[in-house]
Amino acid sequence: MKKLCIMITHKFPYNQDETFIENEITLLANAFETVCILAAYADDTDVQTRTLPSNVIVSRLGWSSLSAGRKLLLGIKGILHADKNIWREVKKKKEIGWKTNSLYMYGTVLEKVDQATKQLHKIIDVRSFDNCVIYSYWLLEHAFIATRIAEQFKTLLPTHVLSRAHGYDVYSYRKKYQAFPFRELIFAHLDEIFPCSQDGTDHLAKSYPQYADKIHTTYLGTADHGINKEETDGKFVLVSCSNIVGLKRVHLIAEALSMILKQGNDKFRWICIGDGDKLLDLMRLVSEELSLHDHVEFLGRIPNSQVMDIYKKRHIDMFVNVSETEGLPVSIMEAQSFGIPSIATDVGGTSEIVNNDVGCLLPKDITSSHLAEHLKQFMDLSFEEREMYRIRARVNWLVHFNAEKIFKEWAIKLSSLFD
Repeated sequence: MKKLCIMITHKFPYNQDETFIENEITLLANAFETVCILAAYADDTDVQTRTLPSNVIVSRLGWSSLSAGRKLLLGIKGILHADKNIWREVKKKKEIGWKTNSLYMYGTVLEKVDQATKQLHKIIDVRSFDNCVIYSYWLLEHAFIATRIAEQFKTLLPTHVLSRAHGYDVYSYRKKYQAFPFRELIFAHLDEIFPCSQDGTDHLAKSYPQYADKIHTTYLGTADHGINKEETDGKFVLVSCSNIVGLKRVHLIAEALSMILKQGNDKFRWICIGDGDKLLDLMRLVSEELSLHDHVEFLGRIPNSQVMDIYKKRHIDMFVNVSETEGLPVSIMEAQSFGIPSIATDVGGTSEIVNNDVGCLLPKDITSSHLAEHLKQFMDLSFEEREMYRIRARVNWLVHFNAEKIFKEWAIKLSSLFD
């Protein structure tokens, strides 16, 4: 049977977006005759940075510019084409901002669906396939686009439409209006929903019990790049890898290390990977207020391949994540794959990957002094004790988050939906 998969991403394979799809796409391509990626927000200015299998086709749905006038037209399009179901969703919140944003989103979805169907019919012969899986990577407007394309494709061939779900697209309290536009409409038209954590599954099932039978936990995974170096120069090396924005609270790491330094321990180094709107504030805090500049390396935003190279070639004792919200952090999976233990806050699905066997799970409302205490405990461990944490971290990844196993099973599941 000739099987088609249409995958809707945000920008992958362009720029550095959605690096975790890199571990999945090859196995997905092996399971389908053709995979067509619709990069919903990539435009002509975005650069393709990933090499894809030969049977993967890519199409961009983004616009190089979106003026205020164009946004207005999209909002008007949303109004003109809204049916009673759309209006029912729009009216769920009284705020004008919610209503206008929802109608603009609906207009955007309609525009992208029109664009996508035209492009799909140009680049592939849909009728030459026996069945089709339409797969949204995000449970946002990407999934809305997927359901609308599926409505058209179901008149041509057997079609199954589904969506993954992560963190930002799962928890409504992280949104401005404490809700997602058109959530129930999207859920009603999806055949299945796959959160990447059990916490996400529980949250969605509780919020939308009428669709609970559609929601199933499916973990992400990361590739095996080898084991982190055991050799050490006697310094305790910790690493963080995240966007440096408010909710990631990276400043707590700096403050904790400053406390340890004041206690007389200067044998540590922090490798800080990532950038964001709080990076300059963090750098000033480190150099001007805490006098930590000799102990910190700011590497900025670097390609995922370079991050993996650092994890393999430089000895690292601990990965630290003190975010106030998460889905199930791929960054922790990556660190564990190298045998690097983790200290992380108990938010989202983090407790599904971090426990006291592989590191330390901290309360959400962690303080810098509390963090300093736990870092100091790990610094004081013997080499043999640290090695046990490293071994258990690697085993935890092998059992639960190995991409080759996880994504092979996922690809087989998707390709066999019509068997």
